[in-house]
Amino acid sequence: MPEIIWTSYLRYRATGRGFDLDLIENILRFSSERYYDVETDRAIAQLESMVNS
Repeated sequence: MPEIIWTSYLRYRATGRGFDLDLIENILRFSSERYYDVETDRAIAQLESMVNS
């Protein structure tokens, strides 16, 4: 399984809101929503509810 690379911003937002990164990882691994980041040349999982909160 590919490694999830957490950004420092996502770590900051998740821990500040009391989210468990292991649970977020599980959600991302099994989410079907993806987009392709041309800058990093990677498929990125979208965690919309965290971004908009």
